[in-house]
Order: sequence, then structure tokens, then C-alpha cells
Amino acid sequence: MIDMATRTGWLVCLCAAAPLACQSTNSENVKTPGIAATFRTTDDSSGTVAAHAQLRVGSTYIDLSGGDALFCDNVKLGKSEGLLNEINYDAAVARLTPGASYVFEFRRPASSESRLSYAIAPDPVVIAAPGNGGMVSSQAPLPVAWTPAAMGGISISVTGSGVQNRSYAVGPDHGTYTIPANALLCENNLGPCSGVLTVTRTVVGSGDPAFESVDVESMTSASVNLQIQM
Repeated sequence: MIDMATRTGWLVCLCAAAPLACQSTNSENVKTPGIAATFRTTDDSSGTVAAHAQLRVGSTYIDLSGGDALFCDNVKLGKSEGLLNEINYDAAVARLTPGASYVFEFRRPASSESRLSYAIAPDPVVIAAPGNGGMVSSQAPLPVAWTPAAMGGISISVTGSGVQNRSYAVGPDHGTYTIPANALLCENNLGPCSGVLTVTRTVVGSGDPAFESVDVESMTSASVNLQIQM
């Protein structure tokens, strides 16, 4: 499983080869078997889900043209450009029940193509421990517990302005993980400090085999606030 910090790092490395910014090409120039596709849904627990897509050929981003378009559950994804001119496609879609599939569709009218990829709606994350706002000791192991699910892998992160950021690729979803003693530290080893513990569940979906490569996943998370005592 790949967290967002890793993805961002890859993006920086990918675009570093360009003199000023990421390069792009019109989709009319690329046939579907030459495209690397990324599709992701992120549940923000507000009743809607963020649908995201990127298309690339090698290290070059694809700018949809010639009537080509991306949809998720029949909602058209809108184009935006990042700081390095990387091209993203995003939209908000209605949340589905766990186990149902968000359908990403790549429509290419010039070649009469409709390429379908499926992201599976994950079970929501419900954190049982630690409690929100609780005081924890950096010198003791910190048990983390949540309601497990049949599908998906788990990652845990602890972030905050006063805490040294940590991330843990837990892997299979067993509902528990223990952060080792002395792993959570305040900046400059001074305390107490505040942090946010986030448990993220990621379910891998299935992509249309017509693409050169395709990465499909759905993510949902929950967070609690921590007070860390050194």
C-alpha cells in the first residue's frame, strides 16, 4: 500500500526530469494500450466521495481532447493542474454502500471505446482505541484498535505541528496494531504535544485490461486527537 506522502514524492521525482514542469500531450495522440491510468476514490465521511483520475504515457501527463472524457458513476470528472502542471481529473460522487463499486469510465468517441474500471466502496473505519483527546505516554506502547473489515489493507499515521510525524503500513486488516514504545515523539523531544492519529483502509479494485497499466483503489479513514506526554 502506498500512502499519499509516497505518491507526492514519486510525483516530484517524476517531474524533476522536466526543465520547468511536468510535460503533457493531448489524448488524441495516444491509443488506449499506451496509457497508464490511476483511479481512486476517497471517502471524506461527509456524505460524498472524491473521485480522482490521472492518465499518463511514460512520464507525460495526458490532457483529454477530441471528445475523450472521464466519468465516475456517470459524473464527468473535471480537469485541474497541480503545482508542477501535472494534470488531474476530479469530481464528487454519491457515497455507495460498502462492497458496491464506483465505476470509472473512459469514453473515447472517435474510436467508440468505453473502458470501465471498478473501485470497491470500503467499510468505514471506526476507531475503538485510543480515545479521542486522550493522553498517551511516548514511553509506553500504544495499542490502536478499530472495527476490522473483510476487504482492504490498513495504514496508520500520526501527524501534527508539534509531533514527529510517523506512518505505519499495517497490511492485512486484523483490527489491532501496537505502536512501539518511544516511537511517538514531540518535536525537539519536548512535551507534551498534540498529534492526530489516522487509520486508513484501502481496498484495491479492478481496472480495464485495455490500458497499458491501471491502478484502482478506494480509501476511507478516521482520526482521533492525541496528547503525547514525553
